Amino acid sequence: MKVLVLSHCQIAEDFSIGKTLASLFSAFDKSELCQLYVHSGTPTIDVCNSYFSLTDKDVLKRLFFLGSGGRETKVSSYQNNNPKSTAFKRSKRNELLRDLLWRISPWYGSKLNDWIKREKPSCIFVALGSGRFLYDMALKISKKHGIPIVAYVCDDFYFDKTADKGLVNKLWHKKLCKKTEQLFSKTKAIVSICPELSEVYANKFNRPTYTVMTGSTISRLKNRNRKARIENVRYFGKLSLDRYKSILDVGTTLDLINRFDKQSFSLDVFCGDVSREIKDLFKDVQSVRFHNFVRGEEFESEFYASDALLHVEGFEKSIIERVKYSISTKIADYLASGIPVFAYGPDGIASIAHLKRNRSAVIATQRDQLEPQLRELFYNTALTDSVSKRALETAENDHNSRKVSESLYHVLSSVQP
Repeated sequence: MKVLVLSHCQIAEDFSIGKTLASLFSAFDKSELCQLYVHSGTPTIDVCNSYFSLTDKDVLKRLFFLGSGGRETKVSSYQNNNPKSTAFKRSKRNELLRDLLWRISPWYGSKLNDWIKREKPSCIFVALGSGRFLYDMALKISKKHGIPIVAYVCDDFYFDKTADKGLVNKLWHKKLCKKTEQLFSKTKAIVSICPELSEVYANKFNRPTYTVMTGSTISRLKNRNRKARIENVRYFGKLSLDRYKSILDVGTTLDLINRFDKQSFSLDVFCGDVSREIKDLFKDVQSVRFHNFVRGEEFESEFYASDALLHVEGFEKSIIERVKYSISTKIADYLASGIPVFAYGPDGIASIAHLKRNRSAVIATQRDQLEPQLRELFYNTALTDSVSKRALETAENDHNSRKVSESLYHVLSSVQP
């Protein structure tokens, strides 16, 4: 078996999907994997036998019969990667323009064709996103080389009811849904990130659908000295999708508890660049400190120094609809760490449901629950011990990288021609 991994970004620590793919394929041999991605950076995790990069700029050049149509890449250091590296800023209008560029450009050049012929993949594993051009890439390569497609859905766009607001959004969503239906009519199997997503896709598309949850790349430190009491909470991740608003709620509540209890509980947020607008919102919040995005050994050092870990989601109706079927990549790592987890987000979304179902976090699902639940986190040692134990059990059952990867191996083996 040889799998062609087709995705927006390369397998790298800089991207959530990059780390997810590394975990999904951790039980595979390198000789069984090659990756085609549409980003200018280079992979940082040595998973595949070979990598090929085809960017928007390459595709634009091909439109005028210039350039070689992409390049082979090799695993390198972090410095070559920028998570925002694309010729188009993220908006539905620009998504439409980007899809148009890929549709009219002769992007499939001899260099890419020769690379695929040399690698001889026996199936395509396409990690779907918001760009239709990736769907077209999978369909074209599948047809040209006669190999089956397995679609990986870790972020839902098809059932997003809020995507139809506004003329441009409605046009984008209509085209994406049509392309999704076209792709799935040719797909041998669907792999999704959670049971809720598997159920709705199986019912809609009548294709074999499998749940393969995200595997963790983190292990519990057996010699980690846990403090007698939690004093500091840490958040690692992005502030998008209104997560900064939820973090603001947590910070404001921490200030309140500190004031009444004469404590100094704090929240450290590791997120990279913070806009001036967001910083202004936090100017009077004393308990929250922002830090740069951390990677590699620095990430491990800061991560394992956490007394507790924070997971948040936004509460706006449009945000709930957007993340309804998503489970954040970092949840797997949080659960596997053995560090107590505090989650703040609305009911009705998969990530909160997963934590609730497994009783593996201290959870607040409404603003008025924050103060009492944070007090439980800080003062109820029996509770934090219990949720940490349940978190480790959940990580072993649902997020063990070896088990997860072996499940995917079984799925991909079943579609081989």
